[in-house]
This record gives sequence, structure tokens and C-alpha cells, in this order.
Amino acid sequence: MLGHATFAAFADARVAVHSGRFGGAADLVGLVFTDFPQGRYQTYARAAGAELAVAAGLPDAAERLASASAVAGENDWAAACLARAEGRRSGDVAALAASVAGWERVGARFERACTLLLLPDRAAEGRAELAALGCPAPA
Repeated sequence: MLGHATFAAFADARVAVHSGRFGGAADLVGLVFTDFPQGRYQTYARAAGAELAVAAGLPDAAERLASASAVAGENDWAAACLARAEGRRSGDVAALAASVAGWERVGARFERACTLLLLPDRAAEGRAELAALGCPAPA
């Protein structure tokens, strides 16, 4: 079961961002940055945890982003997630656009749609895509 702890931490962090439930964000971010044995999903978990730190406004969000970025170079999902997190943190439209392109490369329609919502001129496109997927919009 321990081998799946990183996947569970990844899923918990991603759901917290999507649902806007930040009450336990600091603890969850601390968990995803734990060095799990057999942590095959660790890069995903850290990227999602860094985005959670940003979305929740945690004081160490920039450090979490830097730490996750250092190990995400060969993971397209993590790179797209971290670009979105940086766009959220800084308001950098180019980072959000890079995130959209990353999601398109990996075929992640849901993640692409969620990112489009952060771009005012493309938010309607994001809402339409989420509706087509049968998914609720993020909180």
C-alpha cells in the first residue's frame, strides 16, 4: 500500500485545488514533499502540491514551486501543472498559455479547460470544455 501513497497524495492535492478546499493545505503540501519509498508518482504529487501551495496562498509557495520544478524536467504533466501554478502565483499570462500548450501536448482536456478558466479571454472556452466533459468548474 505504501507504494501508492504518492498517488493518493497527488490526488488529494489536485482535488483540494479544484474544490477550493484549503483548510488542510499546509499539512497536505508537507505530505506531498515527503520522500516516500517507492514514490513512483512523486513528481506528480510535488507538482500538484506546489500548485496547492500557490492556490491556498501558503507563505512557502514560491519555494515549493522551485523545489517541484527542479525535478519535473522530464514529466510533461508536471511541467504543465507547474506552469499553471506559476501563472496563478504571478499573474503571468505567458506561463498560463504555456500550461495550456502543455496540456494539449499530453491530451489532458480537463486540465487544459481548468487552465483556460484562468485566462479571461479564453474562460468561455474552458467552461464549454468542462461542460462537454461533464465536469464541474473549479471552486
